[in-house]
Amino acid sequence: MSGVRIGVDVGGTFTDVVLMDEKTAELSLTKVPSTPSNPSVGLLNGIDRILANTGHSIEAVRSIVHGTTVVTNLLLERNGSSTALITTRGFRDVLEIGRQRRPKLYDLFQDKPQILVPGRWRWEVSERMAYDGTVVQPLDEQEVVELARRAVSESVESIAVVLLHAYANPDHERRVAEIIKSVSPELHVSLSSEVSPEFREFERTSTTVANAYAMPRVARYMADVRRGLVERGSNVTFHVIQSNGGIATPEVVEGRPITTALSGPSGGVIGSAFTASLAGESELITLDMGGTSCDVSLITGGTPRMTAEGEIDGRPLRVRMVDIHTVGAGGGSIGWVDSGGALRVGPQSAGAMPGPACYGHGGTSATVTDANLLLGRIDPATFLGGRMKLDARAAAAAVDALARELQLDRETVALGVIRIAEASMLNAVRMVSLQRGYDPREFTLMAFGGAGPLHAATMARELGVPKVLVPLGSSALSALGCLVADIRHDFSVTRRFISDDIDLTALNKAYEELEAEGQDALARQAVPVESRVLRRHADMRYVGQAYEITVDLPPERIDDGAYADVLTRFHQEHERAYGHSAPGEPVEIVNVRLTALGPVSPPVVRQTVGHATPDASARLGEREVLFESGVRVTEVWRRELLRGGNVVAGPALIEAEDTSVLVPPGDVARIDEFGNVIIHINAEGELT
Repeated sequence: MSGVRIGVDVGGTFTDVVLMDEKTAELSLTKVPSTPSNPSVGLLNGIDRILANTGHSIEAVRSIVHGTTVVTNLLLERNGSSTALITTRGFRDVLEIGRQRRPKLYDLFQDKPQILVPGRWRWEVSERMAYDGTVVQPLDEQEVVELARRAVSESVESIAVVLLHAYANPDHERRVAEIIKSVSPELHVSLSSEVSPEFREFERTSTTVANAYAMPRVARYMADVRRGLVERGSNVTFHVIQSNGGIATPEVVEGRPITTALSGPSGGVIGSAFTASLAGESELITLDMGGTSCDVSLITGGTPRMTAEGEIDGRPLRVRMVDIHTVGAGGGSIGWVDSGGALRVGPQSAGAMPGPACYGHGGTSATVTDANLLLGRIDPATFLGGRMKLDARAAAAAVDALARELQLDRETVALGVIRIAEASMLNAVRMVSLQRGYDPREFTLMAFGGAGPLHAATMARELGVPKVLVPLGSSALSALGCLVADIRHDFSVTRRFISDDIDLTALNKAYEELEAEGQDALARQAVPVESRVLRRHADMRYVGQAYEITVDLPPERIDDGAYADVLTRFHQEHERAYGHSAPGEPVEIVNVRLTALGPVSPPVVRQTVGHATPDASARLGEREVLFESGVRVTEVWRRELLRGGNVVAGPALIEAEDTSVLVPPGDVARIDEFGNVIIHINAEGELT
């Protein structure tokens, strides 16, 4: 049965929407302003807009998948629900103590992240589990009853339950939840044995508390979306993309909202892997530069790199997620002068409202978008397809104010804003490549987001990257990623096995238990048995190390030979990541992991083929653009009119409704058959 599928990425500034017509294989996209006060409004507005643009009815929609910033914003803005913590007696201050780590070693005045649970709501109960799950002290159930009643009397909305060694035996945590629900069914309860069943008390507590903190608000948000769809005449079951790049039902997300902390950015990485595969590219550095921030990630062998450790606003999150590094460098990032008189850019952003000065909504601060406009890289008349006229005089006034403070001219300051923003993004790229043991010169830079294609070629030259790939519909690639993401659930539990005396029977049993959970989760989402995919992983380290490397394991039962291969793979990964390995040293597994996948049919993308020389109608004219080397007369092309095989030599601007692609002097852009722009760095004379 054919119909339409819709993907939505709710960003900080804009909400991007992609519609795929399964009958014609056409992709359509649109953008609407985000509504931070109630994100469901922007999401529903975007769906209304794209249906109106394409002439489809809501009844034709077969699926809706969206990425959300709700959890991220709750944690950043600290406006989640009133949350209490119940923990083992003696451990109420785990969040306060944290780790012996100083992100800024020499900053004596740095502030610690604000703890989400105030001291008066960090409660202890009498109970104790040993590290192996045996009961040392039974649970005092009456204490739990009294704490549940206190939660009701003090208007607590959500409770995080983190008991010592609950990953080894969750019985006490489950009983605490039963008691709380018997006292007050309205209370939201988050168990560490379900959210993050792994060792390390601080990280486990931080993750579970963050999950509890977000639960009530996320439940209300999901209800708002459901209600809005029903009011429009749709009963379609929508899905949400998670931080691991997979999709899940609202019911799953309501129970574990922390799995969506990097929801939108992960969609961009998944969309990148899909689009690049069409172009024959499998080694990618992704650069997603939107209005508020820039997200950078790495794809190797066509697969996004994953991590089990993330952080938002200084709070560690121990959940499986795409390995993304975020910096405050977006189109709305504000230029400012620090106390030493130096120009800085970000992390403060003008956001959606008032936005950059050139938006004409009352903003007065100079931003990256204002600088690009003044340098001639953005056409004020064609921004967003002409639907949003930019105010060049307001941009000039904002940059001039910054220039007077720095005692410099307008052009120098505008170039400086661009250069500093790009330096911040370059550091992020090095973080996910060089610091992970990968050489960026062996990768293609995948640029998307509304602002990314304006900066990617300059950054690629700095990194030594030979090519930049700008996908068709690049500003909405995260929304496209929602359409190609598989159903995915990640499971893990702490189990310790040492190579010198490993119990393979116990190891196999641990995976069998996780596989039963995975099968059950996929069955609840109606994934056919024959389509289900289960993948095994393990967190491994040399005995005595404080950090782990995640290694893939074979899907079948592990015997001595298979385990020897796993050890070899671990040593190789350690060598690549850290430059050394020690094959003679004992190795331990500390966490066993399972990924349960339900593959989703990807969209069919239409192809076009033309000649190397573009049609004359695609050339819009030329204008002066300021580069580091000076002002250059730059050709301007309309992206929608270029066809596969067309070649455009720099300096050039390739303008689309959703973004502009900058091709600097000396670079050459080629359009492939899928509409992607591939910029070859320093290729002048080679492709023209």
